[in-house]
Amino acid sequence: MVVLAKDKMRKLILDISFIFLIISFSASHTIAQSPSITNGLAYLQSTQSSQGYWGDVSEVPYNSLIDTCTVVETLKYLNETGTAYNSAIQWINTTQVSNNDYLLAKMFVLAQAGVDVTAIRDYLLSIKSSDGGWGSAEGFTSDIKRTSLALQALKAANYTDQSVISSALGYLLSTQNPDGGFGFYAGDDSNVYMTAMVLNTLLQYKPSYNLQASINNGVNYLLSKQNPDGGFGAGSSTVYETALVYQILVRTIYDPIAWAKAESYLLTT
Repeated sequence: MVVLAKDKMRKLILDISFIFLIISFSASHTIAQSPSITNGLAYLQSTQSSQGYWGDVSEVPYNSLIDTCTVVETLKYLNETGTAYNSAIQWINTTQVSNNDYLLAKMFVLAQAGVDVTAIRDYLLSIKSSDGGWGSAEGFTSDIKRTSLALQALKAANYTDQSVISSALGYLLSTQNPDGGFGFYAGDDSNVYMTAMVLNTLLQYKPSYNLQASINNGVNYLLSKQNPDGGFGAGSSTVYETALVYQILVRTIYDPIAWAKAESYLLTT
């Protein structure tokens, strides 16, 4: 029962955080003023530890680092960069981790906060695979998730070596499935979560690279996965996937019906 309670709390933190991330991409400002946002922020602030992190103490530093980075990203988007934000940034900066999932999340939010991430960046560049991508750690086969996260982190750090970026984008594009979606690795079946993540990456590099066709195909795949309740997810909708997809839709297409359905799903859950 204790494990279930911890999992439920962690899921709630992630779900609330990802719902709030859609605010910066919303076509209107009405949601930002809503009680849903005010109440959600109050919940997040009430669950921050005295050390500055979010999550259960038994999950420090790993899952708690991911949770804390997610909340910090949310606070940054909502311009809530006061005491809670600064305390979390300090905790993230001093927390030692190794696996690429944690390093990439750490690099991304610290770069957004203006912290020097040169050491993390240089290490990640040193373990880049010959195919242009990144795996879960040094020596591991490249996969779509870590390569996408690496490109987002490099963008946040204002990294400009086009040879590195081009090869990483090339790796991602080579893994897009005929249905327009992306899986976790090359040849894997498409899923909503990874497709939304990759499209978020491609959109950040769109001004400098010819990525529109791949983005269009990915968006069409996502639209085909909207469920009758307005949410997104395989079989049944999830808050997490719906929030991720909503970010993509409002940045790529004018489809107020699809937007409204997704928005309604999030607010009613």
